[in-house]
Amino acid sequence: MPVNLVPFLDTLIKPFYVYGVDFIQASQKNFRLWETPLMKIYQLADPWMVYFILFPILYYQSMRMGLRILWATAITEYVCIIFKLMLHGHRPYWWIYESPYHITAPRVGQFPLTCETTPATPSEKNMISACISFILISHYCRCKGLSMQCNWTKYVAVWSGHYTIQACILLSGAFFATQFPHQSIIGTIMGSMMARRFARTNVLEISFAGFTWMMFFMVSLFSMLNGAMWVLGYDPTWAGTKASMACMKISWMDIYRDMLVEHTVRASGMILGVGLATRFFTANALKITDGCLMKIKMVHAAVGISVIVIFESFVQPPFTVAPSLYYIFQFVKYTVPPVLIITDIPFITGLAKLISSGLVDEDPGCFTQLGGDPMIPDSDEVAAPSPLGKDECCNPPRHETCCVGKEEPSRNSGKTRKRSRSRSRRAR
Repeated sequence: MPVNLVPFLDTLIKPFYVYGVDFIQASQKNFRLWETPLMKIYQLADPWMVYFILFPILYYQSMRMGLRILWATAITEYVCIIFKLMLHGHRPYWWIYESPYHITAPRVGQFPLTCETTPATPSEKNMISACISFILISHYCRCKGLSMQCNWTKYVAVWSGHYTIQACILLSGAFFATQFPHQSIIGTIMGSMMARRFARTNVLEISFAGFTWMMFFMVSLFSMLNGAMWVLGYDPTWAGTKASMACMKISWMDIYRDMLVEHTVRASGMILGVGLATRFFTANALKITDGCLMKIKMVHAAVGISVIVIFESFVQPPFTVAPSLYYIFQFVKYTVPPVLIITDIPFITGLAKLISSGLVDEDPGCFTQLGGDPMIPDSDEVAAPSPLGKDECCNPPRHETCCVGKEEPSRNSGKTRKRSRSRSRRAR
C-alpha cells in the first residue's frame, strides 16, 4: 500500500474510531467488576486455544471434524494476517494519544492484555472464533435437522448463541482497549464468510502436494507483501513502533518477536503438519472408531492436550539466535503437534487398549489400523464403522421427517391428479 493511501484510510475510518473510543470508555466504566470474566473470554478466543485444546478434543470425537477445524483455523488466521498487512487498523490505546480527541476525552485504561503489537483490522479473535463457531453450529443443525422451516425455535436459539459469543468477544476487546467495535464486527463477518467455504471441506481428500503447495504459497505471499511494502516506503512493523510508544509498561509487550511473522509461521507449520501426519506417518497409527466409549475418547483428548501443551511450553528457541533461525525453529515446532495428535497419541494409548485402567473390555472394537493411506476404506471385518467412511453426523438429517403431519404438497401433485382422472375417463 503506498504511503499516500494511509492518511486517506485514517480519515475515512476516523468516525468509527471516535465513536469506538466512547464505547470503550463506557465499557471500562460499567464493566469494571467484570474484569476477570472478560479476561477469560479474551484468552479463550485466542487461536492458541483452537490449535492446542479444541483440535485434540474434536479430533478424537470425529476425525473429519477435527481436521476440518484445524484446517479452517490455519487458513482463517493467515487470511486475517494478510488483511492486517493491507489495512491500516489502529488500536485504541495508541490511537487516542495520536489524535486531537485525547485532549477532551478521559484517559483510556490499559491492562496487561492491552498492548497488542499488530494492526487491529480485522479482529483476529472475532474472525477465527466466528469461523469455528459457524462450522460447529451449522454441523449441529445439519445433524439434528434444524432449520427455519423445521424446529425454528431451537434453530434460532442455537444461532443466538453464536452471536452472543461474538458480542462477548467484542466487549472484552473493547474493555481492554485492544480493538475498536467496528474491527470486531468486520472480523465476525469475514470469519462467517470463511466458514461457509470450509463448512463441508474434507481435508482427507487433499493430497500431500496440496498441503505442501499451500504452505509454500502462504509463506511466499506474506514475504512478497512485506518486501513490496518496504519497496513502496511503507513500514510493515509500524504497529510495533506505535505500541512501544503508547504502552504503559514495556513488560506487557512481546518486544522480541514480530507477531505477524510468528502467526504466519504457526499457521503454515500446522498446515504442513497435517499433511505429513495424514500422508506419511500413518503406518503404525491407530484410528479411533465410533465403537469407542465417550470416556475413551476423552482420555485420548486429555493425553493429547497434555502432551502438546507441555511440548509447546518447554520447546522454545532462545531469543539470542538470529531472527531467521528463530522462525525456522518455530516453524518446525508447529509442525509437530498435528503429527502427535493424529498418529502418536492414538497408537500409544490404543496399543495398550487401556485394559490396565479397567475402562474397556479386552476387545472393544474401538481401535483399528489406520494404514498407509487414510483414504482407503476399512474392510468389512471391522466391527465399528469408521469416521473416514461416512459423514460425521451423529444422526442422519431429519429435514424430511421432523415436520410430520406438516408436509407440503408436491408441486406436481395437482398435475398428477388431473392425469389420473383423464386416464380413468378413457378407461370408462
